[in-house]
Amino acid sequence: MRSARSEILSLISSALWMMCLAVPLMAYSGDPRFFSKNMEFAHKIRSDVVAMKERLHAKFRIVRIQNSVFSNELQLMRELVAIPSLNCDSDPCNLEDCFNQIRAGLHTYEGYLSQIADALPSYADRVRLLRLDVWNLSANIQQQMEETGLPTVTYPQANQVLTKLGNQNWKDVVRSYIILDDLKEFLEMTIRALRHCST
Repeated sequence: MRSARSEILSLISSALWMMCLAVPLMAYSGDPRFFSKNMEFAHKIRSDVVAMKERLHAKFRIVRIQNSVFSNELQLMRELVAIPSLNCDSDPCNLEDCFNQIRAGLHTYEGYLSQIADALPSYADRVRLLRLDVWNLSANIQQQMEETGLPTVTYPQANQVLTKLGNQNWKDVVRSYIILDDLKEFLEMTIRALRHCST
């Protein structure tokens, strides 16, 4: 009788153990609203970046400049702007690595936006608001990392110096346009990364 009972208990224990093994480990234990709120925030920043690009395009006719005899210089400008990379495609998502990549990229663009505000004073107020939003998105990610016990990196104050290519105002305008265009793409990658890591 005892042997039969022992066998039954052993089978039950084995079954429970197998059930525990079948339950996937939770990769994320923080605020479940974090991803949706910050994807929405990144969408908002992206929309503001697009609006800023459209203002520059309308006032300075960027396309006409890009198709002009200065196209070689414009290509040089694009090469001189360091564009952050973002690779968050691992499955499951490596939250620490992905979050740090996003924050590093946002920190770079903070510096670029500071330089745009100085180069285009008539747009300084709008650009500073963009920079503040970029900083806030990075701060949101940092706070979430701290709350979930992920190690974070402390960045120095953003002050990315852009290489000067002359005193002509149109170069500052086009360079700013290029940076905004790249920031838009980085935000799109950020949104995709957050969506991937939320699943």
